[in-house]
Amino acid sequence: MINPLYGSKKKGKLDDESLFYLGKVYQANLENKRAIRIYKELASKYPDRADIQFEIGIVAFRLNRMREAVAAFEKVLKSEPGNEVAVRLSNAAKLKIPNR
Repeated sequence: MINPLYGSKKKGKLDDESLFYLGKVYQANLENKRAIRIYKELASKYPDRADIQFEIGIVAFRLNRMREAVAAFEKVLKSEPGNEVAVRLSNAAKLKIPNR
């Protein structure tokens, strides 16, 4: 479940919760580069948030950035070791990384 992010409500600026959901809208519209920029901005403020790292992993996977996806999913698994979806997506991303 996604926990809302709370930030300041400055006029003309989106708060962090709104930014998170804007990222979800970009994902739904397959605007993955825009989505990942938002998620990375949020991750810089909230590095331990598994839900943000999970979204980074999903979008990185879609952008064929497999190493980045694996790194994000590993961060998810540090705080949520039983997250089966993160395990499966991390393993799938690892399989797509060319031999080093």
